[in-house]
Amino acid sequence: MATSRSALYLGLLGVLSGGTAWALIPGGHLDHADCLAEWRVTSRALGPSRGARALDCEDGDPSCDGDGVQNGSCTFDVSICTLQTDPQIPACVPPAALTAIRNVSEQLTVPSTMSRAGCGRATPLIAPLRGFRRKRIAVAVFSEPPIVFARRPSRRVRLRMTAMAAGMHDVNRLVLRCVPSSVCTQPNCPPSSRGPTAPNELVLDIAASGSDLDLGSTGLGHDLLVPPTPVHACLDGCDAATTPSCDMRVVTGEGTVNGTTFGPPRPLLVGGLPLCLVSLWAEPVVGGGIANVATGAVDVTLPLRVQAYLASPDGICPRCVGRRCQGGANDGGACEVDGTFFPGAVLEESYQVSKACPPADSPVATLALNVPLTTGTSMLEPAAGQDPARPCAAPNDPTSAGAPCACGSDCTGDACAFHVTDSATGALICLDARGGVSQRCCTDDTTRPCFATPVTRVGHAAVPSPAWPDPRYPKSGGFSLAATFCVGATGTDPIDSVFGFPGPGAVILPGKASWMTPLPLPCG
Repeated sequence: MATSRSALYLGLLGVLSGGTAWALIPGGHLDHADCLAEWRVTSRALGPSRGARALDCEDGDPSCDGDGVQNGSCTFDVSICTLQTDPQIPACVPPAALTAIRNVSEQLTVPSTMSRAGCGRATPLIAPLRGFRRKRIAVAVFSEPPIVFARRPSRRVRLRMTAMAAGMHDVNRLVLRCVPSSVCTQPNCPPSSRGPTAPNELVLDIAASGSDLDLGSTGLGHDLLVPPTPVHACLDGCDAATTPSCDMRVVTGEGTVNGTTFGPPRPLLVGGLPLCLVSLWAEPVVGGGIANVATGAVDVTLPLRVQAYLASPDGICPRCVGRRCQGGANDGGACEVDGTFFPGAVLEESYQVSKACPPADSPVATLALNVPLTTGTSMLEPAAGQDPARPCAAPNDPTSAGAPCACGSDCTGDACAFHVTDSATGALICLDARGGVSQRCCTDDTTRPCFATPVTRVGHAAVPSPAWPDPRYPKSGGFSLAATFCVGATGTDPIDSVFGFPGPGAVILPGKASWMTPLPLPCG
């Protein structure tokens, strides 16, 4: 990769200097003055790759591309650092102070003081790859090599600044360029055993709008927004013209497209208890699902472990601000916003959160969930010996949490803060102040959400278009996945009491489904 040699050198340099200092890029010409101001780009071990003042970054290389994804552009996080003691330029001794910083590229921020060492705020600069060039690749299933189009390097991003002190001038330049990746992106799923024209991947792109998560019998954990979250599933067993029903498998974990978490951390203020919820995949391979490419129907059970972290009310979950984590285990690290939440009923306070910004402490409780998602109807039936009004309580157990209310009224107050139109049915529905869809509320307190019995949620599936068995892919169509399930007690009394565990759970996940076949994708 274009940055590997300089990254290795500067990584070793970091080890020799204690491993804590950021590597810097001197952008000047005079060794005795080159430490007055220097460049800092994206990650700790990053240096120039073309000469002393130029950096080429491969799309998706996390050492230089801030988003770390092959997405057709590079994001350079650039800071100006002044008065640094840099072992790369031992001839330069930083003076006590600068007298001026001039000719600074307009996007960049200088340090807040010129009398001590420091760095300005990191500014994200995006360099998109240019156009396409025609290129032939050899693929065995084609009789003639197909023509594909490969991206070209971005235009150069040219930066400048001049630092002055005690008669010294440090004129700095930096040239940044994004280049196509030399690493072939591996397909998310293997080809179908039914041949190259059979669908092999389904992407369930879950939308935040219209989503709803309800946890426990007290109603305090109801009407929660679910962040936009794509779920990639591998398909097999279906084909292009005779068998539309596909076996469905979701692969999770480090290095997979689904990652280790189902969505980003979720801040929640429930009953005065500030909690940060992190949903982890409970199994590396989730099998047993069925997806029908002709009807769009999907049935799959997702096993999750939801970890609850106790936090302070003014910092419930780490935030992603200016593409940097604020707080948590990755404080100061690069991030992309994966969702925006309102933890409680206070609409003025929102949290922008990221999968890259997890909490730092240990969880105080863990919920083990098996969520049986369906595009049909999901109903939670009480087992033998259970109270029909409390389908998840232990039989004849007076200590089971969260006695339910009489449930059946329309919601008011914060439980119905907004009215929106349901995209699937066209009906007018209520949104809670926390973003989720309101279902029903208690008859004696219409601001308190509740579960009507039997607990029921209804999904739907749109027929994918172009309709199967049309050979054109990708096919797409809307969906709403629904699930009802039981949530066991965590053994942590404050959480069990506030939510009402053991108790019911329910979820509605709307979105768009994309059905795909294997495609020949070249590097670059």
